[in-house]
Amino acid sequence: MGVRRSVRSAMAAVMGVGLVLGGLPMLAVAPASGATQAVTITAKGFVPRDLTIQPGDSVTFQNADATVHQVEFKTTTGLTCSASPLVIQPGQSASCTFATAGTFSYTDPNTKGNTFRGSVTVAAPPAAKGGVTLAASKAVVVYGTKVKLSGKVTPVKGGVTVELWSRPYPEPAFAKVATVASAADGTYAFALPTQIRTEYRTQFTDGGTQGQSAVVTVKVRPKVTLSVKSKSGAKARLRTGVVSTMSYAGKQVLLQRRNSQGGWTTVKKVTLGQFSSRTFSVRVPSGSSKWRTYLQATVAGAGYVASYSPTRTVRR
Repeated sequence: MGVRRSVRSAMAAVMGVGLVLGGLPMLAVAPASGATQAVTITAKGFVPRDLTIQPGDSVTFQNADATVHQVEFKTTTGLTCSASPLVIQPGQSASCTFATAGTFSYTDPNTKGNTFRGSVTVAAPPAAKGGVTLAASKAVVVYGTKVKLSGKVTPVKGGVTVELWSRPYPEPAFAKVATVASAADGTYAFALPTQIRTEYRTQFTDGGTQGQSAVVTVKVRPKVTLSVKSKSGAKARLRTGVVSTMSYAGKQVLLQRRNSQGGWTTVKKVTLGQFSSRTFSVRVPSGSSKWRTYLQATVAGAGYVASYSPTRTVRR
């Protein structure tokens, strides 16, 4: 007991004006703003031992034990306490305010055991939520052609780096594919070829502001070609082909002729050869007729939609 009294007396002398004896409460310096959390000092240790707070918040240490305790931080940069050293009498309290992000470890240097060790984690302030829009120039494009993706960041600012992320079918995750700086009015644009159904999104981080757009999906039609190779009397030789990331060898396209109602009538099925193309003959009617080849969605393949060739006119 004599040793404990000596330690208590020495700590009280160090506190000076900051420590008031005789059962009067210690005056803690309250932070100008921010929340306050409490750590209770018991005979068995700090409760709770670890806290997470925001910059500007404070922590009050309340001594509920029958003996004096001290709270000593490993580093004091970025925090301000109501006294130094922070010696707390039974039934009294003292506080510290934390100004910067980081982890601040503390102990009671006069008491052994891990329960008299703790930490205060000051989380970095969350980034302000900005906005970024995204739109595609076309909802469906032909394989290999470019789609324009554009939008605007808010708050409006030029020179913000906007990242374009894409997820082409059947990839499981998005990957960054391009970056561009926003114009003075906050607008930005990308132009790139799309080869298969692809999901796009954009995002940016500018200082303490960040934003992410909604996902935009661009669908893709395989490129279907049709050309007139020759014409002789009532017969014409046509050539058709299909191009995408897959082979269409052995697949069929439909040869169609424009009817009097403006729709399309299927005349025959054309089976594509080794190079996803075929030259074939067809009987054409008198006068002028319009033709196209049509690729059904069930044949186009996963990641693609139905497609058709440009219209060709044959005159007899």
